[in-house]
Amino acid sequence: MKKHLLLLCCTFFIVTSSLAQEAKENKEKVKKDSKEITASTSTSKKESKVLRKKHAKNLANSPFRTTMSLTKSERKAMRIPPNKYFEMEWELTMDPETHTIHTKAEFDLISILFIEKTNTFGM
Repeated sequence: MKKHLLLLCCTFFIVTSSLAQEAKENKEKVKKDSKEITASTSTSKKESKVLRKKHAKNLANSPFRTTMSLTKSERKAMRIPPNKYFEMEWELTMDPETHTIHTKAEFDLISILFIEKTNTFGM
């Protein structure tokens, strides 16, 4: 009985220590991968200035520029939603380069590609 208990305790100790080591290695891989991804996606100062200018121009030419200043009653009279939430969401999620928004399907595709990319780093 004591031998079985000792064997069980040793097995438990070995399994938990190996799992802890594996978790530590995975955490280090994630840190390394995230540093590589941020390094590859960072833009230079000139590129970010150009993007800011494009974004400011796109916001100035926004199709919702005229309706954002209307009151709720004026918006109801024009038969548009009284809440400005969707117009604001469109402007906030707009891609400054293309002047379009990403749909949920595009976000899903981007996340799948990101997961596949991070999985290939681990191999």
